[in-house]
Amino acid sequence: MGEVAQRPDQMMCMGIAHIQMNKTPQPQVWKSLFYWWSKWVSECKDNEQMSACFETISTLPEFAQHSRLFCDFMACNLPLFEREKCLSKGLTVSRDPVVAAQLQDTRSEAMERWTFRMLNDRTRNSAYRSALHEIIQELGGDKLRVLDAGAGTGLLSLYAVEAGAGSVMAVEQDGLMHEICRRVTRDHNEIECYHGNTRELPGDIQVDIVVTETLDCIGIGEGIVDTCRDIAIKSRHRPVTFVPSRIAVSAFPIQSHLLHLSHFKGSEYRSTIGTQATPYCCEFVSEFPDIVNISDPIQILSHRLGDELPPSTTTLTFKTKTRCSVDGIVTYFTAQLSPEVSLTNAPGNVASAECWEQGYHPLPRRDFQCGEKFTVSVEITASSIRMCWPGEAIIQSVEGLDMRMLNARLATNPCLANTIPRMVTPDGMVVCDDQDNISFKGVVIYCESLERWTRVDKGVVESKIIAEEVNRFQTIVHQGVPWKTMQHKALSDTMKLKNGQVKRFSSKYPSLVPTALVFWCTITLQNGKTFDQSTEWPLWRPAAVLFEPIVPSKEYTVEFRAQGGNVFASITN
Repeated sequence: MGEVAQRPDQMMCMGIAHIQMNKTPQPQVWKSLFYWWSKWVSECKDNEQMSACFETISTLPEFAQHSRLFCDFMACNLPLFEREKCLSKGLTVSRDPVVAAQLQDTRSEAMERWTFRMLNDRTRNSAYRSALHEIIQELGGDKLRVLDAGAGTGLLSLYAVEAGAGSVMAVEQDGLMHEICRRVTRDHNEIECYHGNTRELPGDIQVDIVVTETLDCIGIGEGIVDTCRDIAIKSRHRPVTFVPSRIAVSAFPIQSHLLHLSHFKGSEYRSTIGTQATPYCCEFVSEFPDIVNISDPIQILSHRLGDELPPSTTTLTFKTKTRCSVDGIVTYFTAQLSPEVSLTNAPGNVASAECWEQGYHPLPRRDFQCGEKFTVSVEITASSIRMCWPGEAIIQSVEGLDMRMLNARLATNPCLANTIPRMVTPDGMVVCDDQDNISFKGVVIYCESLERWTRVDKGVVESKIIAEEVNRFQTIVHQGVPWKTMQHKALSDTMKLKNGQVKRFSSKYPSLVPTALVFWCTITLQNGKTFDQSTEWPLWRPAAVLFEPIVPSKEYTVEFRAQGGNVFASITN
């Protein structure tokens, strides 16, 4: 391919034309095409144009033989949204396991699993929708200007337009979410999308309503207080209605041996997820079967959004209902979205939203008699709540638990600490299978509720385009799946799995479509004792590999592969 012109796009077009005319082009032609394509990608700012060009290249003869070269470059140079699109296309053509791993990594990096759970939360969606309808109709309808702070996919912006708002400013800081929001709302002229933070907006913001869902498990941990305060200052010349208008936080002490073990070793307290040191972590406390509510909840904070929340300290006094050991304090929020609509993540409440966990503040264990009173010291800031026993220092809940932290429970097995961490990650993901003392087990299941963890239900978010855009980023492997607490049907018996092995089984429910392969590992220690992840480590949930939908059948074949940190499984009938 002669270098007549030096413009990468022209040289690229020449290479494509050459390959199209010669069904078996020389290898150096593909190398030259890749050179000019990569050079053009490095200079091009139009991501959609890059995707369209790759679409053309992927249809060329013999592309499958060269796909890894192109996909390696894309995995390092394209934005997440376009990278996922191109890798999906590359995998469709090449079926290259390396490309499959790159696609899985991209999807895992792009979108957190809680995004799917949040969008599928009927209680959350309905509450915001009802509140926006109530407030917009009361304040004046089509003349109102709405600011959606932390717009995400744009769902709340769509609700505001549906309720009759005249215009909506959707502000989203995350690049991928901003792109999804832009695509989702592009047919609505009332909605204008901004990529950035609300604090970057100019002073004297001209809005009437601010809606935001920047809520975490304790309500204030994602900075909703400071965000609303900043907007209130910038719009001080006009009244602003905040949705939610008020955040209340309540707390109650609990006893749970399992929660205690997951956060305690000597004087160290750790959460089971993440890497950042925090004074609390997020837990679905109702999932722990041994949890005991020791005392009634006490409200520790009620704050009107838009106002300043200065740091404060206080003490809480609880009275035990029974003889118990206090392992920590659980906190939850109640958000007043409108005069008639509130939203809470209180555990055990049938009206609670499902997408939020509760805050858990671990404490050194103390024993109390029935009816005994005890106090806990509390520090409250605009974005955090810290707790400790009176006279003791606030414990930092150091996140990033590994298996060594369970030595308090498995102290009789000294080699467990040296064996497990390098083979299993804290969220249950298998790292490798080339050790003599590790094996896998799995079961094929049908589980409709697992879809709510992995895909967005179009009927729940009531927006087909949101589901289509977000579902592109569902990951192949979902880690830490609480499948035993979900309604499911086991289609197969428990199977021993080996890397590259094919298993044939007869379905126990031939009319049901297989949803996933749930798998876990067993560790055989040097002393011969075996620990099964599904029974010995209840705090660590197994992982699940999702299947593409297939026609129900009586007989299925499952292939399982584990390579490095990537796990793949496929099913055929």
